[in-house]
Formats: sequence, C-alpha cells, structure tokens
Amino acid sequence: MELKKGDIVLVQAPANPSGTEIQKTRPAVVVSPKEMAIHGNRAIVIPITGNVSKIYPFEFLIKSKYLSNESKGCCDQIQTVSTKRIIKKYGDISNSEMESLDKALKNILRLE
Repeated sequence: MELKKGDIVLVQAPANPSGTEIQKTRPAVVVSPKEMAIHGNRAIVIPITGNVSKIYPFEFLIKSKYLSNESKGCCDQIQTVSTKRIIKKYGDISNSEMESLDKALKNILRLE
C-alpha cells in the first residue's frame, strides 16, 4: 500500500500498549514521506479522535468525508507504526487541514 503525508488510514492497536498510549484500533493521519513506507516499512502517524470538545494548539480539526464525525488529530500522540499495522487507507485530508496539521506539529515540536 502506498502511503503519503496526509493520508487517512486505519491503524491496528499495538499488541502491548502502555501508559497513556492510545489502546484501540483507530484512524490516523500519515505525516511521514512516502519513501519511509516504501524503504522502511514504517509510517509516522497522528492518531485521530472524535473528542473535539477542546482543540489545543498541538491538535487540529478534521472534517473529512472519510470519518463519521468531526474529529481532531492529536500531535501529542505522534507515533511510528509498522506498515503491517495499517489495515486500510480511506483517503486524505484537505489542503486547509494539512496547513492546520503542519501548524500543530510546529507547535508541539517547537519549530517556530
């Protein structure tokens, strides 16, 4: 499966989650370049949640037709996953959502 930045995918839960890791199969947004999946069999993803009661500076709103409800990406939960854990690809986020994702990543990683 070819993956690129902005793809919305379904990621299988980790076998042995610990601490505050997200512990269930859920959608996520790919933020790694496609070459990482091709050559490394891994992808860096931002998990998506439907809890949008508050949006922090390190989160971004998603209103994709591929998700049943308004959702948000949680850049504070960024993770690298094996491409074997990616069950399927739904589609991708919009250009404006990509801008919001980039801003949230810059905020959490203190790049500005």
